[in-house]
Amino acid sequence: MKTILIWIVLLMQIGFSYFIFDLDNERSVRALLGATAFFSIFTIPGLLLHFNHLIRTRNSVFTIRYETVSMKNGKDSITLKSSEIKKVILHDGPTEWRLPWWGYSWCELIDIHGNSIKISCYLMELSELWRNSLSRRISSKNIERKSNIIPLIKGRTIASTKNDGLINQN
Repeated sequence: MKTILIWIVLLMQIGFSYFIFDLDNERSVRALLGATAFFSIFTIPGLLLHFNHLIRTRNSVFTIRYETVSMKNGKDSITLKSSEIKKVILHDGPTEWRLPWWGYSWCELIDIHGNSIKISCYLMELSELWRNSLSRRISSKNIERKSNIIPLIKGRTIASTKNDGLINQN
């Protein structure tokens, strides 16, 4: 559902360009350039955000248990103890804007050792995360919210600061 508006705007841009494309007429070339610039304001950030989240969640498995939270992405995997999670950061877009990408968000779980898991909205919505047993294990004081115009996932989805043979380093 998150990408429907992005694809609709992209199809509108292609359709509009098809109907006014006439290189012999200077007005139609200007109209085509203006329409492309206008629609690009909506499509380029949305497509960047869509592919950013899609690439980071491809082949990922996120599992929540009462005692642990784990993420597996290809060969990399990490398990955090629920009781050791010291900070939860929610990265989302401005909620008052109604742009095609307004529903994208991601959450970062960081434990006391500095290990972290980044959960995209493609894997699980934050409301689903808190309906689970994890909400009883983490204090609401440890939750932080960061709003960005375009909430891109930065870095790897699985990150660690230690290497104990089970956790891959960055």
